[in-house]
Amino acid sequence: MSIYDQINEQMKTAMKARDKERLGALRGIRAVFINERKKNNSDTVTDPQCVALLRTLAKQRKDSLQSYTTANREDLAAVERSELAVIEEFLPR
Repeated sequence: MSIYDQINEQMKTAMKARDKERLGALRGIRAVFINERKKNNSDTVTDPQCVALLRTLAKQRKDSLQSYTTANREDLAAVERSELAVIEEFLPR
């Protein structure tokens, strides 16, 4: 199963479980994938493209996390940490 399909399945599971934080992170990932599809006028996003996009998202979350921690905004840092954890689930080890 491709990463794109895994994201969609995980979204369905999160909706059923009413896990708002996880669902929000998955929706953000899926939005990036859909934008990539539209940009390339393609029907699918390949796994290597997905991994590259996920790495970019992870880097953005790490940068935001560092900024929020420096600014003593623990509430926002917690959101970034949870999104980063979801993103890292789909990255290769």
